Amino acid sequence: MKQIDVSSINTLFSSIESTGKFYNFKYRCSNKLSQIGLIKDHIFVFSNFKNEKFQANLHEYDIGLFAVKFYSKKHKLSKDKYSLLTNNGDAMTILKTMVAIMIYTLNQYPNYSFCFIGNASKDEQTEKTKRFKVYSRIMQRYFSTDNFSHTNDAKISLYSMINKKSNVQLMASKIANLAQKEIIDRGNNNDSVSLARNTK
Repeated sequence: MKQIDVSSINTLFSSIESTGKFYNFKYRCSNKLSQIGLIKDHIFVFSNFKNEKFQANLHEYDIGLFAVKFYSKKHKLSKDKYSLLTNNGDAMTILKTMVAIMIYTLNQYPNYSFCFIGNASKDEQTEKTKRFKVYSRIMQRYFSTDNFSHTNDAKISLYSMINKKSNVQLMASKIANLAQKEIIDRGNNNDSVSLARNTK
């Protein structure tokens, strides 16, 4: 398991904006995936102030895309693990940790884009979920439009940050294509295939 040098993350953040506190995280491993279009699942782990463990998965697609998701490991066996709340009062710190993980990954893959789906909570519709709204604001704050084109499909709460080093229009079309082909995990919580349904 690779321990991440926090000072190097802070340096990376300085090019965007100071985030304040985030939890230290480790790069655990990368698993090769056999599904068409998927290359690897990059796995990160971190713990919060209550020593509750979290896992972040960045699914790498061969189009130059990372789909981002995370969950509390205490919910690992739940089919709803990407929808459950932890209610520890540290949601913002956890989200900043996810931003730190994404920026660390971007440093390794400078031409890649990111996307996620804000999962619906219980009794919530899939369109413009609360998570979608919160995550969108966070991403707009920390990922500059100088470097990324921010797009979304609010009907399914899909949010994309398309790297301007790529062909933005083509990448947007490819992400939409993935959604149309049902590569998005629309609730069955299959860890092997998804455009990233998140939790928190």
